[in-house]
Amino acid sequence: MRKLIFPLVLVCLSCLRLSAQQQYLFTRMGTRDGLASNSVLSLAQDPKGYIWIGTSNGLHRYDGFRMLLFQHRSNDPRSLPNNVIGQLEMDNRNRLWIRFEFNRIGYIDLSDLQYHEVPVVFSEEERNKSNAHLYIDRAGHVMLFLNNHATLIFDEKTGTMRTGNPPFGMPPGWKPVTCFEDGQGMYWLGSDSGLVKYNPFRQTLSYRGHNADGDSVIQNYGHYLNLYFPFRDHSGRFWAMHWPLTDGWGPSYLSFDPQTGKETNWGANIGELVQGRYTEMTQISETGDGTIILAGIRMCMVLKAGSKAFEMLRPNAGGEFSLHYDVVRNWIEDREHNIWLATDRGLYWFNPGAQVFHSVPNRLAGSDSIRTSEVTSIRQLQDGDILVGTWGEGHFAYDSLFRPVRRWYIDQLRAGGAEEGQAWCTVQRPNGDIWYGQQLGWLFITHWKIKKTEKLKLPIFRNSTIRQMLQDMDGNIWLATQKGDVIRWDALRGNYTLMTTTKGAIQRLYLDRTGDIWAGTEKDGVYHIRHSDGAILYHYTPTDQPGHRLSGIGVVDILQYSDSVYLLASNNLDVLNINTGGIRSDTTRTGALFSGSTNLIRDRKGYIWITNAEGLHKLNFPTQQAASFFEIDGVGSNAFELGSAAELRDGRIAIGTAHDMLVFQPTQVKAAQAPPNDIEITGIWLRNSPLSVDSIAKLGVLELPSGENSLRITFSTLAYQDISGIKQRLEGLENNWTESRSNEAVYNYLPPGYYTFQVRGINAENLESKNIRELSIHVHGPFWRSWWFLCLVLLSGAVVLYLLDRMRMQRKTALEKMRSDISGNLHGEVNKALQNINVLSEIARIKAEKDPGQAINYINEIHHKSHNMIIAMDDMLWAIDPVNDSMTQAIDRMREFAGALNNRHEVFIRLRTDGGVERLRPDMNIRHELLLIYKLVLRVLVEENHAPETLVQLDQDHGMLQLSIESPRLRIDPRSGRSIRLIEEARNRAASIRGTLELHSDDRGTTVLFISPSIS
Repeated sequence: MRKLIFPLVLVCLSCLRLSAQQQYLFTRMGTRDGLASNSVLSLAQDPKGYIWIGTSNGLHRYDGFRMLLFQHRSNDPRSLPNNVIGQLEMDNRNRLWIRFEFNRIGYIDLSDLQYHEVPVVFSEEERNKSNAHLYIDRAGHVMLFLNNHATLIFDEKTGTMRTGNPPFGMPPGWKPVTCFEDGQGMYWLGSDSGLVKYNPFRQTLSYRGHNADGDSVIQNYGHYLNLYFPFRDHSGRFWAMHWPLTDGWGPSYLSFDPQTGKETNWGANIGELVQGRYTEMTQISETGDGTIILAGIRMCMVLKAGSKAFEMLRPNAGGEFSLHYDVVRNWIEDREHNIWLATDRGLYWFNPGAQVFHSVPNRLAGSDSIRTSEVTSIRQLQDGDILVGTWGEGHFAYDSLFRPVRRWYIDQLRAGGAEEGQAWCTVQRPNGDIWYGQQLGWLFITHWKIKKTEKLKLPIFRNSTIRQMLQDMDGNIWLATQKGDVIRWDALRGNYTLMTTTKGAIQRLYLDRTGDIWAGTEKDGVYHIRHSDGAILYHYTPTDQPGHRLSGIGVVDILQYSDSVYLLASNNLDVLNINTGGIRSDTTRTGALFSGSTNLIRDRKGYIWITNAEGLHKLNFPTQQAASFFEIDGVGSNAFELGSAAELRDGRIAIGTAHDMLVFQPTQVKAAQAPPNDIEITGIWLRNSPLSVDSIAKLGVLELPSGENSLRITFSTLAYQDISGIKQRLEGLENNWTESRSNEAVYNYLPPGYYTFQVRGINAENLESKNIRELSIHVHGPFWRSWWFLCLVLLSGAVVLYLLDRMRMQRKTALEKMRSDISGNLHGEVNKALQNINVLSEIARIKAEKDPGQAINYINEIHHKSHNMIIAMDDMLWAIDPVNDSMTQAIDRMREFAGALNNRHEVFIRLRTDGGVERLRPDMNIRHELLLIYKLVLRVLVEENHAPETLVQLDQDHGMLQLSIESPRLRIDPRSGRSIRLIEEARNRAASIRGTLELHSDDRGTTVLFISPSIS
């Protein structure tokens, strides 16, 4: 498949004649590319531009990117009757007619791609064994010629193919085999009895012995029997194939020119081309430029307009883009003037008028042997000769038309030994001397005036290959080596000086407009060198700061675009501004196309030509529009040698490849003047199931049910030569146009709504197709978006809101009950405390007179009870206050209590909390009980057991509070009744909120752990 790019239209043949026969490059398609069989039998192009390909194993529809296959299916009566597609013809009712094996007939209606069988009303036995020919005239008559048996015609009323009244007559007893309707509406019929002309306007027959129209063609061919394939070209010549009556060696190929009255037998010309082998024609026709093509067994002959001899498209010539066939069964010319060939070795196509790029192999003068070594340098000398250097076979000389010539300096070079064979670079001085940089540091110099070539091995080159050479503005020669040395030969002093050394092999030397030298290295970036003293002005690398770094470690070519802008071929096409030092690594639409560039060269109109592994590209740098060229354009190789491009004096560009040279004239590569074709939607898939594009077009909108909204749309330019780019947009989802890279749009999910898919073409000159192709899409919403469901949702929402409000009121009631319970508890605590105080005060009064010391103890107890009552009342009031409904307030309260104990008892209490604790929202009852448990435990440890140090840790684990209180080296006296009572009170409070409290005390210390229920 050809890759999608933005090519320019190629419209002119190159004026450069490279050999006696034009060299074409062919694009091939076979089973590896998706064809059902390599045996291709028939071809046709429909009005939209699809190419239909008939093979021995099915029928394909090809859009330039994808193929749709039609085959026989035993369980489907609407499928093809068999898979052998012998002939394809288009009628004027948008039907593709098919002649199958055994001469079964049917057609595909292109509006719905449905196959329709046409019954043939004729003896099945005779029909099956007959050779046949299907023909459709301009009036739409569909005719089947059964050789030497009958002529059948399609009856639109009955839908059958039967004997009837064809639009022509025949002499009695004559049976037509082939038919041709010329531009004047005359029918010409070939038969075993001879040639017949039918004039539908006069309703007259002309044939041997009865030339009613006095036609010179009948007069000339009248004596021939067995005359077939009649054809009249645009110049008026009449062609036919004649089988001799005697057992000769194959047929004769005849033409007759009525203007001159001359008949030509092309048999000798064709016989010489096929070297006397048997041939048999299967088709003769004419291209739009007047070229006659004869196709058949062992032959594909081309006669260009004005030519006096056929040329043969030779099979099996070798090479990746050559033509292979034993028989060419059918050929067509499409609307772009591509020629498509149906062969027994696959499908081939090429465009003779578009191949302005030419591959030139290396040859020595006087030899036809092709040399295939890499071309490392190309230079046109002062006398017009072209000097080509190769790595492996030395140098070759050509005249300005690339015809091999013998030159004395080539003879001297080849006599110089094996070192000459490994050539890298050349330069010619103004005095005519030619310098050659060679492998291992060898330098050859041809002294033009004395016609002598010397061979030098200088120590300064350190046995390193001389990769690059150039001449500066002062006439000095700069040489760069594989080891990274940059050496200058001074033209005035004649000495060599090492100017600088880089850290990598130098792949490219470049002279800018100021006279400075640039050195592109293999692994050390690019150097800007001052020509006067060799100082490095700047070293650009991939490790510089962002915005100033190369895209790769090496630079293989350099091109100065303007005074300040340089193009660098690194990993990507890097654009350097030397004024700012900024480097833009172009990875946009065109930048990706130029990845791994190997040559940069500017033509005389300012276009940049770029080579890489993808092919040859042309860049309009200001607009960033690009075009790419491949085998159909004549570019037969993408293995371009580094820095091997050269511009010749007449503006041609020559580029070295791994085996030959690519030569072309940029002015012959014309820009597109017309907008590209309208884009055609070629396929629609819903969840990987194909839909009928034409049926959807008739409906006007693609209706997608809810949930069935995974959509894939394919489209094509239906162009096979002038392929434009494609932009796409889905209105309703996308605001901007985007470039299509795969000729398909995929939407894995489309929300319910109305959309319009739009697609249009755009070419390298930024011209857009005239019309935007659109597809309306309606994605239905799910049932839950219907009005009744929305009403149900609203009603359900009202119910939910009612329930939520009810729950809110229940929570409010529960909260009020909780506050009421706390208040009740407070009342009970206060009442109990007051009763205790009353009893103690009465006892203290009685004891005051009899035992004052004992009375003081009771008074202290009254003080203790009243103090605890005040604290309990304060804690309860704090818990009830809504301001304190957070763990942050509870922690602050706990710190406040710890601080009071610290000051009162001169102890150390440290409270630490996990950060997640403050995010918890326990209810007031849990906060209140937590605070009381905390205080009870601290009183036991600090007030009752005098703990000097207490560590408190408050954590949360999966929504549960964990309070750990530890006093190191403190053991609680189990005989202390008050401590035991306080701990037991703490356990009861923990149990009241469904928590747990554990105490562990020994000589190492005492630890109390409280775990609350889940409050997450």
